[in-house]
Amino acid sequence: MSHCGESQAETPVIRPIFCKVSIEKGTLSPEDGTSEAPRMAGRRRHGNVRRNSTRPNSPLDLRRKTMDSSRVSYELAGRVATIVLDDGNRNVISPRMIRELNDALSLAEKEKAVVVLTGREDVFSAGFDLAILKRGVFDAFGMICGGFELAARLLSFPTPVVIACNGHAIAMGAFLLLSGDLRIGTPGRFRIVTNEVAIGLTMPFAGVEICRQRLAPAHFVRAAVLAEDYTPETAVEAGFLDRLVAAEDLLPEAVATATRLAELDLKAHYRTKLRARRQLLKKLKRAMLRDRVDFVLQGARRVLGR
Repeated sequence: MSHCGESQAETPVIRPIFCKVSIEKGTLSPEDGTSEAPRMAGRRRHGNVRRNSTRPNSPLDLRRKTMDSSRVSYELAGRVATIVLDDGNRNVISPRMIRELNDALSLAEKEKAVVVLTGREDVFSAGFDLAILKRGVFDAFGMICGGFELAARLLSFPTPVVIACNGHAIAMGAFLLLSGDLRIGTPGRFRIVTNEVAIGLTMPFAGVEICRQRLAPAHFVRAAVLAEDYTPETAVEAGFLDRLVAAEDLLPEAVATATRLAELDLKAHYRTKLRARRQLLKKLKRAMLRDRVDFVLQGARRVLGR
């Protein structure tokens, strides 16, 4: 029970509940890869990722553990779990990426580790997989639901989440960026933008709520309604990022920050996070329900030819 008798049950903690048919279709699609990598000697499967553990007598770090999958890698060092998105291209948020990232977060949660989340080369994430979006409403439905459930999970994660934004953060990539507790970026010719309106899409209700709650009021309309492009420098003022460091210092600074945050009382952190974000999480849960209804209606109109 938390201080002043407040129960954790008062704040909705949103867990991933995927749309099974759509996710399975996305997982088996050519865009998402055709098969899992074969089991390798000396590795133990954990869900959809492979897990490496150093031997107990390792002289380096008795608590260092690593995992890798085709799109997400995980390394636990001490009390910090570093999760890297790397699909070899633009880090699109596909059904498979969502599943593997959720697997990594579940491992971090089990280890009670502070999370550092980052991307590859010059891109954090370029947003949803356009190949799946172009198939139509039904194919996109599960992917978009899963993406915003992932954002909600980050917003209510039991331990601090530090995002090291190493480059472009576009559309769903920007929503994930807004869902971290502390966001560190690096200067460069990078785009940070919620560009749905610019490409002819109505922003989902869930995206609107995340922008409304995390962006500076003066930038909410500019970012959500006008799809303004931000540089890392202007993204700090807008509220996408908290601070900037040199590119070579980004990951070390994020890990050092996470190490300091690991010294917090994590139970107090979690209870305070839920208390502080109680209204956001309630609004986000309602918004995701409205998005589901909206997608069903869009699908019905398409079937009826309207």
